[in-house]
Amino acid sequence: MTNSSVPISHHSVDAAADSDQAALECQRSFQQAVLLSLRNSLFKSKCTYYHLRSRLFDQQTHTSDIHWVDPDDITYITRYAGQLEYGHPYLDAGAFDKFERTGAVVGGTWDRLTVEFSELYIYQALDNHFNRGVPWTETTFFNETLEAIESGTRPWGCRSRDDLEQRCKDISRLYERIERTGYKSQRDLGKHPVDEVNVNIGRYGDLLFNDGRHRLSIAKLLNIDEIPVRILAVHEQYLD
Repeated sequence: MTNSSVPISHHSVDAAADSDQAALECQRSFQQAVLLSLRNSLFKSKCTYYHLRSRLFDQQTHTSDIHWVDPDDITYITRYAGQLEYGHPYLDAGAFDKFERTGAVVGGTWDRLTVEFSELYIYQALDNHFNRGVPWTETTFFNETLEAIESGTRPWGCRSRDDLEQRCKDISRLYERIERTGYKSQRDLGKHPVDEVNVNIGRYGDLLFNDGRHRLSIAKLLNIDEIPVRILAVHEQYLD
């Protein structure tokens, strides 16, 4: 008795596998687009809510506009006196929440020019890694962050050494992408402007870093002429 079955072509199997893979990638892309849209809507709602709350309770607000500035004009960071005592010094910066202080006018001494952006461990790590060839694992930033992880905290959103190494790889890819394709605004990337580098304006008009340390570090190191920044809070005396 002869076998009358038709042999299956390897080309047919490969084509079916390619089709399945393409369908899976299409599904992932759709899911990512939906999640990004939901994320942007949430961010817009949060910013609107906090801006209205500031207007209601503080009676004075400003518009959190996007401006293009020279990265080198952002020399100092925004801080409170006891802000950097948690964890290790200069790992996390940003005195104001980028949602809660949307459009806020704030008094006080937060605009004192005491800590330069170049003092942040992350900036120094990127400078050493990309300009001097120092491995991430040999930077002060990596080892101080790893020590914080081992003590039970979750700096930079990391729970383990593997998480930390992955974050460093992510930053390396971001650096390489910006170096290759140029610095793009968050809106161009399909994201909400709240994800831009956030700065505050001090009483004398100084631009003080608040959030977005990775992108600002990269912009400075690559000598980019201008980047978009979001004005978060301004000092009340600046408006007088």
